[in-house]
Formats: sequence, structure tokens, C-alpha cells
Amino acid sequence: MDAGLSGGTIESLVEVISDTSAMQKLSGSGYDPLYKKIGSKEISKADTIFGIQFTMNYSSVHEAWVGLMVLAFGNFAIIKRSNALLEYNECLTYEEALVYQNFFDGFLNSFVLVFLGTLFFIDPLFYLVREYVLPKVGTGPSVEE
Repeated sequence: MDAGLSGGTIESLVEVISDTSAMQKLSGSGYDPLYKKIGSKEISKADTIFGIQFTMNYSSVHEAWVGLMVLAFGNFAIIKRSNALLEYNECLTYEEALVYQNFFDGFLNSFVLVFLGTLFFIDPLFYLVREYVLPKVGTGPSVEE
């Protein structure tokens, strides 16, 4: 099986990143919909703390180099919602990091993340990448491939 980038998946990611207006309005109001209980107007008292590794450094716990796991942000929202509904703990700390085999792997991955982040958040560069580099919606690997 050949792996490749899916145009639809990339377009979904772009939409999520670029349409933050609704969440910004909610966050400014002090209301977090992830803490709302089902079937009532009550807000859960179970809090979840974000302990994500943002920079690359050496972890004595893992005895390895660790860095940012991009999917940690989405995973945190899932854990936060689960804790609000099921109330595992009054103050749950969620930590996640990507563990590298060596310093060079971590450095290279961090460099690529900074480079891609720059492309995503500088509009003229992002336009060029979206138009001429990234696959279009409906293209990419198929089940047969």
C-alpha cells in the first residue's frame, strides 16, 4: 500500500485552522462548551490541565529527547470532554509529547514543524503552497492504491 497526502484531509485541516472565530468568541466569554453536561445547563466541575510539551528538550523521565506532538491539541480536547462528562478526577493533568530516538531526529522534526507553520500562517506563502504544492480535494491515495 502506498501512502500519500489526501487533498480532502488537508482541506479539512485548513478549514479548522483558519476558522477560529467561533471558538475565539466562546473563549472570550469565559464559556467552554467542552465542560457542558449532557441534557442540562450545568457546567462540570471536573477541570483538566493542559501539560503539552511545546519545545524540544531532554526528558529524564523517558531518558530521551521529547518535543511537540501536533495531535496533542485535539487529543486534549477529547480528554477534557471525557473528564467533564465522566468526572474521572476533579483536576486531571493531561501530558503528551513526541519521543525521539536521538537529538538529530528531534531537531529535524522541530525544524520541519517551524517551517511548515511558517508556510501555514503567512498568507502569501500559504496561498502558493495551497495552489501549487498541496493535492487538490478529490485527489490523493485511493483504496485500490
